[in-house]
Amino acid sequence: MVIEEENSVINNMPKDDTARRYNLAWNYLYEKMPDFKKQEIFSDPESRHNKELTKEVIKLAESGDDIPIVKSNYKKYKKLANKKSK
Repeated sequence: MVIEEENSVINNMPKDDTARRYNLAWNYLYEKMPDFKKQEIFSDPESRHNKELTKEVIKLAESGDDIPIVKSNYKKYKKLANKKSK
């Protein structure tokens, strides 16, 4: 689930914050996957789906585009944005 009203939180973070961008990208893309692919990723780390996810994460994280915040990242990045705005 993408948190629409809080997408601006990502804009408060530096674009060069690579670790955060990769974390956001992985969680965003993982949330969009069907359940059977999610299960396969954790049951077989060498699976085709895992390799596809990795490629997509790299593409998105390094693109410089805004990455929507998903529910799994919501609290962590909302807290971060609040600290930076103070």
